[in-house]
Amino acid sequence: MTRIKIPPNCDVTFGFELADKGVGWTEWKWTPDERWENPAGVVQGGSIGAFADTVMASTVVTALAGEKALVYTAESKVSFFRAVRPGQLLRGRGEVVHKGRRIAFAEATITDAEGKTVARASSTWAITPREASADSRQE
Repeated sequence: MTRIKIPPNCDVTFGFELADKGVGWTEWKWTPDERWENPAGVVQGGSIGAFADTVMASTVVTALAGEKALVYTAESKVSFFRAVRPGQLLRGRGEVVHKGRRIAFAEATITDAEGKTVARASSTWAITPREASADSRQE
């Protein structure tokens, strides 16, 4: 049986923080530190992609409307528009564009503290039903 851990270890490791949520949308914040910088001294794009992935995954979960299901990234794309330096506050807003029974499509916009877009992401999600069980946990 799949064990559910909330928040996931990766979110804790990165320091991603859920700021607000509603059905079909979420808002997150993250201040990357020097652990996430590349040799050029800017935040590595893959870590910003991980932030966008968390934003979009949680957004799809909010659209499940009580369904017992797991969501998995089927496809993801991230476009980067400006460099991010360690210590800059980032905000991520995710929105579900479409949700069907087994597939969802979501988008995320990542902005800096001045509201400038640093990245945009889109993704397709597989939705898999799961059985509720006694060993599922939320921490």
